[in-house]
Amino acid sequence: MQEIKFGDVSATRVVEYYGDAGTSPEDITPCIPVELWRENRSWLQPDHVNADFTSYVGALQTWVLRSEGKTILVDTGAGNGRDRPLAAFAHLHTSFLADLAAAGVAPDEVDVVINTHLHLDHTGWNLLRWHAGLVRRHLGLSAPRSGMAAHGAGHAGAGTGDGS
Repeated sequence: MQEIKFGDVSATRVVEYYGDAGTSPEDITPCIPVELWRENRSWLQPDHVNADFTSYVGALQTWVLRSEGKTILVDTGAGNGRDRPLAAFAHLHTSFLADLAAAGVAPDEVDVVINTHLHLDHTGWNLLRWHAGLVRRHLGLSAPRSGMAAHGAGHAGAGTGDGS
């Protein structure tokens, strides 16, 4: 795991998935012309897009921030066993919760979860189990001290109530 220090704040990267996303950059960002991707190949390849621009590299990850005795998660990946429109992220079976534990994070010790936006690849582990459309258990958010934050513009991409 990668850890970075910023003064008294530590940031630890916990990766859920890193690899071929199975769709082109043009499909995921239709407002960006493929010519622009090609013009920037010098720094985009091979870390962010493949050689013929038919697929990009997907990184699903959480950043664990610790400071002043608080534990904050920034984004929570895609989650295991969920329907997702991109096959690479659908029905994942990752070791994310074990990896989070290896980073020293117990779900009931999380103080805040910050979602940079509410797309499925940033909110998947917020909810661990759905039943009849109702949240049964949150990733550490059942603890009284936990809270959530997300940018207001992200609500348009929020889930549908079925775990997506």
